[in-house]
Amino acid sequence: MKNGVKSLIAGAFITLSTFGLSYAAATLKFIWFSHILYWQGWWLQTFIPCLNVGAVESSACEGTPLNLAVFLLGLPFGMILYSLLAYGVISCWSRRAV
Repeated sequence: MKNGVKSLIAGAFITLSTFGLSYAAATLKFIWFSHILYWQGWWLQTFIPCLNVGAVESSACEGTPLNLAVFLLGLPFGMILYSLLAYGVISCWSRRAV
């Protein structure tokens, strides 16, 4: 199997695994661990402004459907990022084996 295909499979596996583990951690109220596991989805949401629905003393942010869309855009972003990382690792590893 070529290195590109291996890296795409590894990138998809890593991204979907961390997404699932992040969901499980959030369900168990480990929000900080959930943010670490699926950092790309949470990071992309920081680029969307917050809608303040609370008072000045106790502000509260309300999400929009755009927040959900950008959160889910973390999946293809993570797949590309982790695939590139896996390609580098696999390439270095195969050069050492030769």
